[in-house]
This record gives sequence, C-alpha cells and structure tokens, in this order.
Amino acid sequence: GLIDMLWIYSDSSRTEEATKFGDGDTIYLKITDTETKGDTKTLTVKNDQIRNTISINVTDSNRDSFYLGSFVIYSGVNDDANDKLALFDGQTATITADLAGDGVFSAKQITADYGIAPTASIIYDPSSVTENTDVAVILGTSEDVTQVPTSLIITFSDGSSSDITLAGIVPGSTFTGYFTVTDEVPDGQATFSLAEGALVDEDGDSGNTITSGETILIDRSSPPAPYTLTAIATDSTIKLTWTVPTETDLDQYNIYRGTYSGGENFNTPVGIIIASGQNSYEWIDYNIILGMTYYYVVRAEDIASNESGNSSEASAAVTTQLLSLGFQKPFVVRSGPAKVIIRVSESTNVSIRIFNLNSLIVYEWNSYFSSSEEKEWAWNGVNMYGEEVNNGVYIWRIEAGDEEITKIVGVLR
Repeated sequence: GLIDMLWIYSDSSRTEEATKFGDGDTIYLKITDTETKGDTKTLTVKNDQIRNTISINVTDSNRDSFYLGSFVIYSGVNDDANDKLALFDGQTATITADLAGDGVFSAKQITADYGIAPTASIIYDPSSVTENTDVAVILGTSEDVTQVPTSLIITFSDGSSSDITLAGIVPGSTFTGYFTVTDEVPDGQATFSLAEGALVDEDGDSGNTITSGETILIDRSSPPAPYTLTAIATDSTIKLTWTVPTETDLDQYNIYRGTYSGGENFNTPVGIIIASGQNSYEWIDYNIILGMTYYYVVRAEDIASNESGNSSEASAAVTTQLLSLGFQKPFVVRSGPAKVIIRVSESTNVSIRIFNLNSLIVYEWNSYFSSSEEKEWAWNGVNMYGEEVNNGVYIWRIEAGDEEITKIVGVLR
C-alpha cells in the first residue's frame, strides 16, 4: 500500500492550510490514497495530553480519490462525542489516516491556540506594611503554564529592586513567598512584576501577564497626633472630643485611660473610633466610678498600623456637683484661644470672670444654661474693650449657683 496523504484546513473550501485552531473551530480534512476508492472510511483523532480519542468518518468525493471530513475542537469536558474533541488551550491532537487499513498511515498534529496568555495572579497581605513586617506574596498560575517563574521582582519608589525566589509551582496552583520590609526599603509604593520570560506556556511561548495585586504600600511613618483633646463629665459619663489634622491614610483613633496623670494603659485602648474624614471626633466613656478622676490621651493609627504620639492629656470626674468643666490643654492663649466646655446638671446662670494678678477684672461673661446643656466658651486674650492683654498669668473664676471653679490660664504670644 501507499502512504495516505493528509491535509488540514481551516475553511470549508479547503484552501487555507493550518495547524493551530481556536476554541470551537472546525478542522477540515482532505486525505488521498491512490489505491483506495469508494465507501466511507474512518480516521482517528487523539488528544495527546488527556488521551481521549474520537473517530472521524471521511467520504470519497469522487474526485481524484480524495476523501473529505471534519471535526470540532472545544474547551469542554471529555465526553468523547463523535466529531467533537475536547482540547484545551495549548494542548495538541494527533490525526492518523490509514484509509486502506494496511498499517501504512500518515499522521499530523494540530495545536489548540485559544489566545490565552499564561497568567500569574499576584496577591499580597497586608496592603500596607510597616518595618519588620513579613509580607505574604501569593502567586497563582493559570492551567496552561508548564514552566513557572523563577523570580518575582519588587521595584521600590526610589527605583531599587529586590527579588523573591519562587520554585516548585504546579500549574493551576499557588505558591506563597515572603518579603520583609527593612529600614533599607524606602517608604512609598512597591510594584510586583514577573521576571522577563520566566513564565512559559505549553507551546514554549513566554508571557508576563499579571492580573491583580500589582502594588503594595510601604509605610513606616507615624501619623500626626490628635490635638485639643477635651474631657467633660455629664451626670454619669465622660465625653471626649478632639481635633485632627487632615486625614490621608488614617484608619482609627485609639483612646487610652488612666487613673492618674501620665498613668494611661497603652497596652489596650479603652475605646476605638474609626476614622471617617471628619475634622473632629468624640467618644463617650460609660465605664466609670462616681467621684474618680480619669485621665485620657488619644493616638491616631494609620492603615499600616503605625501609631502616632499622644494627644494632650485631658481629665474629668463624674460628681454630683452642679457645674462641670472640660478644659482644652495647654491652658495658654497663643495664636489661638483657650477653650472650655461648660455643662450644668440643672438650669442656672453661669458667669466667667477673668482677673490679672493684681486682682483687677479684665473680662466678664454671663449666660443662662438649661438643664444638662453644654456650651463652649473661648477666650482670645482680650479685655472687655477687645484690646489684647499683656502676656502673663490670669485667673478664671467660673461660677454656677453656689459652686465656683478657679483655673489659671497663661497668655503668651
């Protein structure tokens, strides 16, 4: 017998010969054997990777002993459907023709080329890291990868770079490597990318497609501390208020409490307020003992878990007295005023008189308060005529009913 001649085409008119086909494409065949004529013959098509096989019927075209037939490749399950071969991207199939059945045959190979680049999906945890933090970098590969990356390149904000070595990845699985942020790594953004040509598909073609998790934020800088912290007691609680700088990457505010000045427990905050872009925040302490003075500071924490220094300290105690005050420290008039939050438990008149050290009154203020009402009052260091007073020490005398509270305030411009 003679060797069967086999041609493979991409079009039904059988004019475009091809060896690579897309998902769902029809492969058109033409075969001849000068010693074979008539009847329907059978060809064998086998997926070279998963070994599924289908049989293709070809028919004599009554023209120069050519037999014609076709079949479809698709990225589906291996159901061994006649004229339909399961062939995934990058896999090959062998077509064997032996029309005469004499064992003298022709075989040709086709490749499934679905236009899918071998991909690596990079994710990381956490998204923002501080110094000496181990960053878990997870690399997942697509099914069509045969040779996995040998390195992952991290490029920092200053242009320097470092590598994470990757090995032993099975196609379609994931590999986790670690990178530790040190003091040699600059704050800013770091970008992950695969080494050039390190990712290879089953055809030997390289690709470096990264589909997610391309950057990481390295942040070792502490955020600015909150300021103008004020504590004021109500009938049964202590309310804190504070002001904050313009927020950038802030995550939360941590409230710490102690029972003496400087005695705050910084191991565990007594309260946490989530940052929401406001200019000021408040928090209420319900867990208090009547008559005990509590001292508070607030710290800001960014998304990389960097914590700021302390705010100014504020203190308050819940008592049965009529008048409660919340001072904002330090008690000095500089470029801004000294402020106090005033609260009364019952309706009453409140007066504030300010004296110099010669016992001369320089300013007076009066206001009526309803029961449980709060008001904020600020002094800019002026007298009753709006004139700036001299630098020095001044005495605030705040009265409500029969109660009086005295406070020393400085003026220093």
